[in-house]
Amino acid sequence: MDTEILGYCPALAGAIAAFECEKTSVRLLRLGPGASVREHTDYNLGYEDGEVRFHVPVQTNPDAVFELEGRPVEMRPGETWYLDFNVRHRVANGGAEPRIHLVLDCIVNDWVSRMLAAGGPG
Repeated sequence: MDTEILGYCPALAGAIAAFECEKTSVRLLRLGPGASVREHTDYNLGYEDGEVRFHVPVQTNPDAVFELEGRPVEMRPGETWYLDFNVRHRVANGGAEPRIHLVLDCIVNDWVSRMLAAGGPG
């Protein structure tokens, strides 16, 4: 269910609506300068599990580091990323600016399958 605040953010609402699938959770996650999230796994968040997590970087900086299985993944604003969060990952913001991502947990459907097969939004 959309919140009242989303009504004040038409660009954000449009970005969310572009994901043509059922969403179980949608949020903006902010990681402030100097903050980090230690290495962890998020169970049952992979394509084979029927639920995926998409990251859409809104604001970031070169010193915000995301690692998946110990390998850096460079996510740039405006891109959309699907990663298998069942594996080890961590994030640290060594920069002076906040790192903000739109994060959507979505139920796999034909649209999700097509987008992942195509490598991006259509």
